[in-house]
Amino acid sequence: MKYLDIESFRTLNSRLSFPTTGGDRHVLGRLEAYSCKAAGADKKLYRYLENKYREDLEEANGLTPEQSSLTNIASPFGPLTQSASRKMMFYLIATLNASFPDYDF
Repeated sequence: MKYLDIESFRTLNSRLSFPTTGGDRHVLGRLEAYSCKAAGADKKLYRYLENKYREDLEEANGLTPEQSSLTNIASPFGPLTQSASRKMMFYLIATLNASFPDYDF
């Protein structure tokens, strides 16, 4: 993901930051745009997460059903057995990494 510097967002961002009516609080808002095309680091992260999922799944196949719950993990993105669910989780992690470069999600 790459941050996109859009001129019209600067105007909107200036309007999204304002003091409240009472004056004791200040609202800070911002609007940012990021590309959805995976860049070099994003591709590496996606491959790493996919490989890690496959390794964990292979390891879980050697366990009894009582010992392993990897094959039916539900997440807020949907079942992780579906590629689309894992990709949605990747997009969230990549967006958080791009938004907050001081942290590693």
